Amino acid sequence: GLVVRYNWIESGNRQLDLVDAEDSHDLVESPLYHQTYVYGNILVEPDGAGNSQIVHYGGDSGTTDDYRKGTLYFHYNTVISTRSGNTTLFRLSTNDESADCRNNIIYATAGDGYLAMLDESGQLSLRSNWISAGWVDGHSGIDGTIDDDGSNIMGDAPGFENFASGQYSLAQDSPCIDAAGDLDPSIVDDYSPIMQYVPHLGSVSRIAQGGVFDLGAFEFCPDGQCQEPDGGISDAGTQDAGTQDAGTQDAGTQDAGTQDAGTQDAGTQDAGTQDAGTQDASVDASDGGSGPDEDAGSAQDQGSHVEVTGSCGCSAESSHDESGIMIMMLLLFSLIGKRRFG
Repeated sequence: GLVVRYNWIESGNRQLDLVDAEDSHDLVESPLYHQTYVYGNILVEPDGAGNSQIVHYGGDSGTTDDYRKGTLYFHYNTVISTRSGNTTLFRLSTNDESADCRNNIIYATAGDGYLAMLDESGQLSLRSNWISAGWVDGHSGIDGTIDDDGSNIMGDAPGFENFASGQYSLAQDSPCIDAAGDLDPSIVDDYSPIMQYVPHLGSVSRIAQGGVFDLGAFEFCPDGQCQEPDGGISDAGTQDAGTQDAGTQDAGTQDAGTQDAGTQDAGTQDAGTQDAGTQDASVDASDGGSGPDEDAGSAQDQGSHVEVTGSCGCSAESSHDESGIMIMMLLLFSLIGKRRFG
């Protein structure tokens, strides 16, 4: 099915518009079309931005037979609305669309009566969320249903580290710490959060402290001890924001445009920019990506001339050109000898 995870999505008409596949009958016929998983995201709705609905799920073409007619699994997200007027969490297009909403933080600053769970239709299940106190089913009544099992936490503030500056990680006294409930058993193995977003650098592994997850997109981490940011994906063997292959040295040591496509192999240095037997000892994982003119182990491929610049400021050139010159000189001396003594 559709998976949306570990993103920061701010402003826009809606933060998520998950509607019907109007141009693909094959997608509509796929069993996977009816399952959608949204987790580990930060969804921010500023005051006066676009539509007041956060998530639209189902369809908008008017051909209701092609609508998603399945379940939106919505969990471990942090939803923020600073609208001065109404905010609606879900627009489920028909009563054939359902949302399973668990372990989220849903915070609207406007106060009592301004946060609604549904626009009108749909089947909504609420489990173990933190929700702003005073929320309502809908702003104009609903013809769908809301199943609230009583496990949700209501309050005035979820306990962010620094809400005013946009730091939505949890403070030490947050009621959202260790408050998560169980996910639906059918999805827990494949769609539990294993990463969390790092504003605005990449992501890190997410580990439940004490064995119980916190609510929302961020796990409380005392003194940063449970996070090891690496500027991208922290799991070994994965790609790091498109800049590093598994097993390679830091690709940041080559500036954009300095390597030929396809010249870098997993586990090796750039075979196109480094001559056999010549090694750049200055390549370091701490290098942040220097340009070709900087003295930081950059490598340049300039056609037949290959140069690798090290931290010493010196260069080791390819021996191909020198060999060719020696051969030409030997041939020249041979011709001169023949003319003098022949």
